[in-house]
Amino acid sequence: MDGVNGCLITLDLSNEKTLVEKIPDDDFRKFLGGNGLAIKFLLDRMRPGTDAFSSENILFFGTGPITATGVQGSDRTYIAAKSPLTGLFFDCTVGGRFASCIKQNGYDAIAIVGQARKPSYVWVGQDNIEIRDADDLVGKSPEEVRSILSTKLKDFEVCAIGIAGENRVKYASIIHPRADARVEPPEEAD
Repeated sequence: MDGVNGCLITLDLSNEKTLVEKIPDDDFRKFLGGNGLAIKFLLDRMRPGTDAFSSENILFFGTGPITATGVQGSDRTYIAAKSPLTGLFFDCTVGGRFASCIKQNGYDAIAIVGQARKPSYVWVGQDNIEIRDADDLVGKSPEEVRSILSTKLKDFEVCAIGIAGENRVKYASIIHPRADARVEPPEEAD
């Protein structure tokens, strides 16, 4: 199928293992990537009654079939999991370049399972996926996380949970901060 790479990364934080899987073309035809694929993945792989804060919950980041194709407004990341606030399926979409980065690195979706032993972040590249130490990012806002990582990485995108997420606030958000998304007010004419 055009517009898809056919690859899903599953990151098991508990075992620090990565699995790259082929997503069947039929799943893309039926579910169109993104939200539909997230629902299928969570239904197929998450045990009913799973607690949202348990290591068995799945955090799913997906892209759509026209992501990174140049179609205006198509760069949306679909994020899904079992919500700690409602105990039900929750999904949202996020703008920015995060979805294009997933797609341009050769993947269509990322599923995060398990629980890291220490604060960590995930770095995804074309030929390398790493779970990295994040001790220096603890207690930081998503904007601060982006700023700190900008001293270590080039051409990257970030989704971060911030302090509320670290403290398991049930309505905490995953934020995709864009340092270059600020709009400066126009200068006044003389």
